[in-house]
Amino acid sequence: MENFRQRLCFSAPTISDILLDHERNNDVQDLMVFFGADKIGNMILLCVDQNYNLKQSKSVIHIRDPTGLEFTNQETDKGSYEFSSWKTLSLQFQCTVPMQTWRIVFSGRLRNSENYRHLKINFFFASLFRWKPFGFPVYCAKNNTFFKHEIDHSDPDCINNLLGFDQFGQISGSMVVDGKTEMINMHAMKLRRWNMSVDDSVFAGFMNSDTMYSVQKLERINCRGHFKTISVHEILTSDEIHFVGEENDSQSIEIHHKNLNLNANLKSQMIVNLNTVSIETVIGDDFKGILLCFKEVRKTDKLVKCAEDISVNDHKIGLTVNLNSEMCAFSNIVGNKAKSLFRLKKLIANGLINNAIVPEGICITTIAMRAHINENKELSNYLNNAIEKAKQSDFEQLSNYCERLNYQWQSTKLCAELLEAISNGVSKYRVYAVRSSGTFEDGESTSSAGQYITKLGCAGRTYEIAEAVLECWSSNFSARALTYRKYIHIYYL
Repeated sequence: MENFRQRLCFSAPTISDILLDHERNNDVQDLMVFFGADKIGNMILLCVDQNYNLKQSKSVIHIRDPTGLEFTNQETDKGSYEFSSWKTLSLQFQCTVPMQTWRIVFSGRLRNSENYRHLKINFFFASLFRWKPFGFPVYCAKNNTFFKHEIDHSDPDCINNLLGFDQFGQISGSMVVDGKTEMINMHAMKLRRWNMSVDDSVFAGFMNSDTMYSVQKLERINCRGHFKTISVHEILTSDEIHFVGEENDSQSIEIHHKNLNLNANLKSQMIVNLNTVSIETVIGDDFKGILLCFKEVRKTDKLVKCAEDISVNDHKIGLTVNLNSEMCAFSNIVGNKAKSLFRLKKLIANGLINNAIVPEGICITTIAMRAHINENKELSNYLNNAIEKAKQSDFEQLSNYCERLNYQWQSTKLCAELLEAISNGVSKYRVYAVRSSGTFEDGESTSSAGQYITKLGCAGRTYEIAEAVLECWSSNFSARALTYRKYIHIYYL
């Protein structure tokens, strides 16, 4: 069987590659999966499934360590899809160079049946290392063929005929588990799929950590796929694959191609259901893999415009939380500044730090800000325009526009529920400091120093606190803050 027709080494991604590595805005489904494994037994699965109709993103992160312990986090983010693609509360994917590098950030808790682990990761997926040339995408079409040649993005029939692509590379970076830092470097793959049909299946994984493979079964079409080693990258024909992957059936796969032989029962270790796909991890003596089974999306006409139903780790998140709440342990909910104050309060309470005082306070959650944006459509439009201008290089134009955006922020009003929560949390006889607390502020790799504002001397009157809150939120989208985030490659929202 002939190898894939290769592109020239060290050539840049084409316009088609760049366009196809962006989100698709499909009516139903846009799925991105990163899956990696190493020789000592670590396995990492990170996935976001977006549904444009429901304006909903669902994510899962699953980690298996060399001892066999498995921990999982699953989240739903409703209403923020149009502002922050590939992002839920704790997990974020960001494209830094299309078809070459993606940044992966997670901060939250993972659990198994017995306990929890606090986890923070900062990874890069790169298709640059041993998998040359540059790990260019392997596209798959609706007739279940796989190919690696360049695509004509100006041909709508060619683009509309695609179902997605696979890409091989490596995941590397830091993983902090319960305060202990580990450096990760493992073979990995990135899978993108959109507009798959019900009962379609994809099985992808690693054999002996040196061979990567991806096999796809489309309903009423034979199985096909491809595999890659350090030296070769070849297609797999339907005659070389026998794949049984229907739900509630005995799942198995056989691959026989030259020196590649795999015969495995796909016994699931973990199953997670997202919008349009169930994801299962399957592990054998000489392979680790994931099985994607596509299903019918749950029908609903309800578009969630606020965040009362968003949950993280079985907790309901309100628009505000007390600074003593365990929810303040999560920077994605209250920001890093509030998280640091919460940790300091605990150290003081436990007698580990003396001669320090942290005042009582309340934290307005990121859920509240997202709900406010969703409920003010004109503000939403201004924000989208500001983010697009920030991607350009005209700071003066961006600065002028952000002044108008700031005025738009000040012209909005907080919802009655948030005003009531603020009123219950403050006293009119006291004076308060209203402080910004960014999710990337005071981080391990970014400081955001001087980007946000603090309002001092605010009387404990609800309307005065509300005005200060809007000013703090607005400072997150100043020209200076947006430009800062552009150059350190983190999300604009």
